[in-house]
Amino acid sequence: MVSKHLSNLGLEVFVPTILTTRVYSKKIKKVEKPLLYNYVFVKSNKSTYLNVLTHEHVLGFVRVGKDKVRPITPVEMDILRRIVDLDPLLIETEHKSLEVGNIVEVIRGQLYGLRGKLVQRQGKRKILIEIEGLDQSIAITVEEEDISKVN
Repeated sequence: MVSKHLSNLGLEVFVPTILTTRVYSKKIKKVEKPLLYNYVFVKSNKSTYLNVLTHEHVLGFVRVGKDKVRPITPVEMDILRRIVDLDPLLIETEHKSLEVGNIVEVIRGQLYGLRGKLVQRQGKRKILIEIEGLDQSIAITVEEEDISKVN
């Protein structure tokens, strides 16, 4: 596993995971799976950059465009850490004023301060939010009154 190898090199790594339920023909099992497939977050600097990049299973760093590495902010990391503590992971809302493309924010609860772009409505009460900079969409469950459109 990439995260274990990088951790053994003395690097601080974080792989956000969630616990899911798998139903098999004769049993039900809880399984841990990554929240964001193919992402391992590494606290890195110029001296450790090559150690990370030269690992055989590392494809690269998150980038803006083709050339510029895009660091993940401490706020974004904190939000990811709070998301993995939630169950289940779907945002539910009935705000009629929310439309695809709106910037929304969680205004109460464990994910207070989470901002993202509404990228898809999934039925009457579910929305998909994209966290800026990660190029990933994460669905989370919150109460309707805990979501607000950002002006």
